[in-house]
Amino acid sequence: MLLRFLIRNQIWHFALIPLIVGALWFRSFLHPEFFSFFEGENGMPLYHIIRLLTDRIPLLNSLLAAVILLVLAFIILRLNTLYSFIRMRTFLPSIIFVFIVSGIVSLHTLHPVYPGVVFMLLCVSRIFGAGSSGNMLSTAFEAGFFLSIGSLFYLNMLFYAPVIWTGMLMMSKNRNWRIPILSCIGLILPWFFTWTWYYFAGNTAELESVVILNFQSLQEIQFDTLPFRIYVGFLILLTLWGLVVILRQYDTQNINRRKYFQLFFLIFAISIAMYFLLPAVAEEILVALAIPMTFLISNYLISIRSRVWGELIILVFLGLTTYMQFV
Repeated sequence: MLLRFLIRNQIWHFALIPLIVGALWFRSFLHPEFFSFFEGENGMPLYHIIRLLTDRIPLLNSLLAAVILLVLAFIILRLNTLYSFIRMRTFLPSIIFVFIVSGIVSLHTLHPVYPGVVFMLLCVSRIFGAGSSGNMLSTAFEAGFFLSIGSLFYLNMLFYAPVIWTGMLMMSKNRNWRIPILSCIGLILPWFFTWTWYYFAGNTAELESVVILNFQSLQEIQFDTLPFRIYVGFLILLTLWGLVVILRQYDTQNINRRKYFQLFFLIFAISIAMYFLLPAVAEEILVALAIPMTFLISNYLISIRSRVWGELIILVFLGLTTYMQFV
């Protein structure tokens, strides 16, 4: 019953999603805390501006994080509506995304990855729309520009640049050497303006220091407990099942949908590689990972023929997410 209820494409789901966030984050609103940043992690140029406004108000940090989570959920809903990643229109991907992120209690407060992922989704949206766009060149530039803006909040967004180059190559009908060049210009331009600002302010050494710290600092998972590992293990298991299902459906998918899931897999692979190879990356990468996981898990749940099995999975998912709020 619960899965069927969540799959329905009803207008009142617009109110349901904020209610779910409010319920799962309620304890964090009552007892808000700051994220334990390593030196320089909260010093990226655009996030530094937000930090100046919220640094002494932990509740405001939690509220802003919840608002951005809702923004991300509705962007995901919009993307699924536009590009039909899943064979039916449903709010389920947005709800699954909220479940995944809400289970990581240390992220119930503002973190640079939140605004960074907003701009990454805008970048991905431009790539997916490139096939129907009348101007591939402007699309390439905009995709790079959005991702670069995201990196000014969360530096590691830059590592998703191959998604732009691969995506534009897949979506474009004609090979044009100007497409990768314009995407690189889009990536460079926000950083050029930022460096120019710091240069005239006499703070280029500060910018360089923050960038180096974000590459070299060691960040450990804040709540590396047995329940956390069980929760992440459950997410991995669901994702693997979802991957198996999408591979089985691959021959029946249209060409565009195949391309979309190939790009999602690339985002997934880059995120995993960043977690294992970059010392500064910890549990916050799950916010970016949740994007491909959301669509793989949602497609899996919708494709399940056994209603009992589907209901059991969503109940365990909700139960684990709820339990994580109390450990």
